[in-house]
Amino acid sequence: MEDTEAYWEDEHVQALLKVFRDNEKVCAAICCSVPTLAPVCEGVKVSYFPLMRSRDRLKWYGAILQSTSLTVDGKTITAENQMITQMWAEEICNVLEDKPPEHKFHDSGFVPKGSERRMPAEVRASIDEARGYKMVLHIDKETGKKL
Repeated sequence: MEDTEAYWEDEHVQALLKVFRDNEKVCAAICCSVPTLAPVCEGVKVSYFPLMRSRDRLKWYGAILQSTSLTVDGKTITAENQMITQMWAEEICNVLEDKPPEHKFHDSGFVPKGSERRMPAEVRASIDEARGYKMVLHIDKETGKKL
């Protein structure tokens, strides 16, 4: 996860994504890599692995979060997890070949019971410190840099 998250903020990767988006090229990601696409996903539907930090990053950049495992929105193809890698890859090929989506997922409407787990602030701070995270006050939308 740590290696994957490094790409979320990588300046070179972000520059490549912006060039791809500006030139209407395919952008695709799966699982915990989906938040890497966040800066080029404003108004774009995305499927992602349901981690709070992934959700928060995608929402902050204006992505439209989907509850389905696979989403094709224009030239953006995203998937929730590695179990559907073959379908995800097939959809990338379909987009490249100007074919319609082959796999269509629909939200089941299931709403889990219960509430989001809350942990004491000192526990959260300890976990974040152990992972090397620092408090982020603001993320610049243009550059994606934490301020």
